[in-house]
Order: sequence, then structure tokens, then C-alpha cells
Amino acid sequence: MDFTEKLRDLSIHIAKEKDCATTEAKTKSALVIPFIEFMGYNSKSLTEVEPEFEIRTKQGEKVDYAIKKDGEVIMIIECKKYGSDLTDAHISQLSGYFVFIDAQIAVLTDGGRYQFYTDLEKSNFMDTKPFLEFDLLDIQQPLVNELKRFTKSAFDLESILAAARDLKYTNEIKRTVIKHLKPPSEDFVKFLLSRLDIKVQKQSEEIQEFTDIVTRVLNHVFKPDPPPPPPPDVPLHVTMQDGTVIAEKEAVDTFIKTIEKLGVDEAAKTVKEHKIFAHKGRNVYLISDDKDSEDLPQRKLGAYWIATRSSSPDKKRILDQIAAGLGVEMTVIATPKPRR
Repeated sequence: MDFTEKLRDLSIHIAKEKDCATTEAKTKSALVIPFIEFMGYNSKSLTEVEPEFEIRTKQGEKVDYAIKKDGEVIMIIECKKYGSDLTDAHISQLSGYFVFIDAQIAVLTDGGRYQFYTDLEKSNFMDTKPFLEFDLLDIQQPLVNELKRFTKSAFDLESILAAARDLKYTNEIKRTVIKHLKPPSEDFVKFLLSRLDIKVQKQSEEIQEFTDIVTRVLNHVFKPDPPPPPPPDVPLHVTMQDGTVIAEKEAVDTFIKTIEKLGVDEAAKTVKEHKIFAHKGRNVYLISDDKDSEDLPQRKLGAYWIATRSSSPDKKRILDQIAAGLGVEMTVIATPKPRR
């Protein structure tokens, strides 16, 4: 299983366990430790992962985890209960630990959201803004390569700090550009008009007219590229909103993994209106024709049973309905099996 697949499985695990992580201790056990282990560190070895790491110059204060390599602390992780707001107070707390530890990477997390900090602005003082932040329930494709840098096998502080500097300024430029382009600000529209040597009156109606034109142009220019066509031997090919591709050899496996990725509980609520789910006792069967059938192959996901013997196009139809109901951007391509 490659890194991307492991990350996808971790995301699915977080989605399943998050509602039970009602305390900080449960969050650490169910959500944070699996992340640490996913990154390649042995959570059972104190030479690699030391919980309750004491800040020696701050009496009685401890950071939740110190990640070590060759006996030296390379990262510290401070955890909060899942769903907590990662506030300025929490950042200040972590910053207070950072000053007294040689590690240059500090992480603040609620087990789902992660914020990575370092000291780019002033040496030995943690930056107020993270250079990397992400949510394990909403994985974006660029995250894969960034996360690899922090794994046990790839960790190199010099390359991480170089990447952190690049990410910091890339993100700041991106935020500034988005601020001016979505929707385009009046200053940006006026700048374009001046470059085109177009004279406009100061009336807001004329500026608004050109703002609408610029908006249409930007939407066209920044329209995302369509996903590449699937291999001909893949019956069902799904590209998730975060760029994750699910394309198993069997359509039913792609179908089930997609529902699992979206969240079976949320999918169940969405598609009941389409009569795709048929109830039997306390279980729910997802089938193609709204008829309960004992002989259908079934797969259990949490409190639900997924059962289907539909064609790939029917599976696509169902997944499209679920995605529409959840408001998720997702591309599903079905390739019917050739008739013999």
C-alpha cells in the first residue's frame, strides 16, 4: 500500500472515530497516535515518541508528545479534544513550549486538523501563523508530498525549513490574490482597465459592468482541468474533491470505498429521499432497485450494510445522487462491461 492509500485509510479512520473522541485523552488515543504511526514513528518506543514530555525549564509543564530521531527531539505535538477551536491561547501555549525546546517544528492539533509551525520570522520564537495546515477529513492532493517530508524515513530539517519558507510565502501570496480576485476587487478591475487603456466614469454601474466581465474571464481562466480518462479496464473511476482517485478492479469495491470516503452516515441521510436505501430492522441496505434481497453480496460499514448488484452506470447514478445531496464536487466515470 503506497503513501497516498495509507493517507486515505487514515482519513477514513478519523471519520469513523471522531464522534467518539469526546475528551483529549480519547482524541490522543483514537486520532493522534494513528497519525503519528502513519508518519512512521513507533508510538510504543520512548526513543521515538515520548508522551507527556517535560519542559525542564518550565516546572510542571509538559507537551503532549515529543517526536525523536537519534535521541534528539525533532517535533513537538500539542493536542486538544477533537472539534476544539485551535485558538490564539492554544497557539500561545505551544509557543511557550517551543522557546524552551531545541526542536524547530511544533504541531497543534485536534486530531483532525493539524497546524505546523516553525521560527521563520525570528529565530527560537515560534511564528504566529502556521506554514502548513490541513484537515485529515478534507485531504487535498498537494498535501501528500508535503506530509512525506515529516515521515521518519524522509525527515530532513534543512529541506523542511526550506519548504516551510516557500509554503509560508506561497500561502500569503495565494491569500492576497484570492482576496483580490474572488470576487475581483474594484482596485483590481481598475488596474486591468488602466493596463488596457480603457477610460471609465466613476459611476458604480460602469465599474460593476466591467467587474462582471472580469469575473467571467477569471472563471474561465482558472477553470480546473478535467480529470484524465480512466484506463479501459477500470469499470468505475472516481476522482474526489481533494484529488484522491478511487479506481478498483471491481466496480463494487470502488463503489463501497467511495461511500466510505464520503461518510456512510451522511450518505444514508442524503439518499433516503431517492429510495436507494431499504430498511431491514436496524440495518440499512443500499441497493440499486429499492428491493431488499437476501442473496445480494453485502459489506458492513459501521451501522450499515452496503449491498448492490447494479451495473457500473447505475452505481455512477447513485454516487452522483449522493455527491449532489452532500454538495460535494466529485467526478464519476463508468465504463460498462462489453457484452459477450
